Amino acid sequence: MNIKPALLRRWDRAICEDPQLLKLLSSSKIKERGQAAASFVEHRALELANIVSPIRFERYETGKNKGKKKARSLSDGFFAIYSRVFINIKTSYEERSGQPNICSLPKLIKQFVETEFLKQFVTGQFDDYLLVHIYFDVKNQKIKVCFISLFDNLEYVTYNDGPGQMMLKKSKLFNGSKQTIRASSKKMTNNRRVQIADQLLNMLTDGTERLIRARRRRNLKLKRAVDNIR
Repeated sequence: MNIKPALLRRWDRAICEDPQLLKLLSSSKIKERGQAAASFVEHRALELANIVSPIRFERYETGKNKGKKKARSLSDGFFAIYSRVFINIKTSYEERSGQPNICSLPKLIKQFVETEFLKQFVTGQFDDYLLVHIYFDVKNQKIKVCFISLFDNLEYVTYNDGPGQMMLKKSKLFNGSKQTIRASSKKMTNNRRVQIADQLLNMLTDGTERLIRARRRRNLKLKRAVDNIR
């Protein structure tokens, strides 16, 4: 189930014209606030999304926290009418540098294919992962929003097996102008699900192998240093 472009355009406009976010943009200390500012932006963006179309969150199914919003979740939420599309909001202030974390790739793969996790959704499916990248262009005093369908645009992400995080390639994403990549309009067939799962698993495997090679090179270098003092 793809998110209609008109809904994304309304959300885009709400973010870019929001007085609270514009006030943050004009603050001389926006970059210094770091994660505190990012948390505020993500919270405010979800409030604005909820005005456009009701937002829901992953909640605990059992235990003392049953019914409460999960403190650590794969996504920031999802539109009630598009419960098969997870939303992850990222904020940045430098357009062409850095690779912000998206989510745990092992957890993403597990939840993408695990039926027990999917039972909490009425549709019983997890069809897309929508990245919402909010960029504060401090120099030009503008807010830019980029919507990225993760499963259709895996070339925009990479994987670091050290922290186990999938990360956004900002330098590849931006071309100097506002860019919007719509949520997928492709139907999530079983064949497509297997294809995406294979791509994610290959990314995970490649990242693990690269880390192992890097650790071996490091260990060899240290061994030589130790050998030099024998």
